[in-house]
Amino acid sequence: MHPDESTLTIQGIRFIVIICYCSVNVFAMISGWLYVGRSVKYRTIKRLWIIVFFYCISITFLAYFIKPEIFSEIRIWIQGFLPELYGRYWYIVCYTFLFLMIPFINKFISAVSQRELKKFLLTGFILLSVIPTVTLSRISFGISSGYSPFWLIYCYIVGAYLKKFDGKGQKNGVLYFVGNVLTVFFIWNVILYINKVYEFALEPALLAQYISPFMLANAVILLRIFRSMRIQSSGLKKIVLSASNAAFGVYIIHCHLIIFDYFLWDAFKWISSKSVLVAVASILCSIISIYLVCWCVEIIRKKAFQICASIVIATKV
Repeated sequence: MHPDESTLTIQGIRFIVIICYCSVNVFAMISGWLYVGRSVKYRTIKRLWIIVFFYCISITFLAYFIKPEIFSEIRIWIQGFLPELYGRYWYIVCYTFLFLMIPFINKFISAVSQRELKKFLLTGFILLSVIPTVTLSRISFGISSGYSPFWLIYCYIVGAYLKKFDGKGQKNGVLYFVGNVLTVFFIWNVILYINKVYEFALEPALLAQYISPFMLANAVILLRIFRSMRIQSSGLKKIVLSASNAAFGVYIIHCHLIIFDYFLWDAFKWISSKSVLVAVASILCSIISIYLVCWCVEIIRKKAFQICASIVIATKV
């Protein structure tokens, strides 16, 4: 085991990772919550891909003017324009598959009873979560540790089930929050204990992956927390709505291959040498700063698209 693994700073960073890691599951569950029983418009996914290509082209040319030395090979240009070919933007690729399947998934959900759907989810939980986790993904049924459209489909159905059948706990936000905290602390402490006693790097291999039963449970708890929240202030509602609508753009910008590999990679490694409190505070400030910058870029992008759309409409008239 690397000597730094035992430091409080590394464990503090690991704790933040555990908190955030269930976000992929939450996003897929939210899709199930929003789209179950509704018809989908395929232009939605087309609009998402237009945004992806816009940012890929813009980021690549902007990076060329800022740091031209990294474009020494044609391969870098291809990576910039089409990062999907190099395994990046896996979520939007898998989500596209999920989105196109939503009409058929919804028909399945409406055709089965609550009891049958519960059996389906329980079977999927055992096959897609418990068995791959316990066997360290040696038996995974092609779920690829959650980097798969089939895992997103499963999470979609979980979210749809919660929307359709789980009518309890509308006001149990505090209880769900406590459950969320306890789940995170449980995962963290088990990882600390096993890594310390057995010197075995358990975190990426067992508990802290998308398909982990604990990450799945944490995502369900978070969805219930969001469900029970009520924002009274109209101003705060506008801010939350704007921030949530910008989430896709934030993901596309900061996860772009050139941005991530040539600008962000190793940019924050200095944090690991700080004390745990300074490291955690630095990470949180960095996360907020990156989100705010990308959020502002996304607002500008939306305004630009609106202007272009109005010009096109005007020319047609």
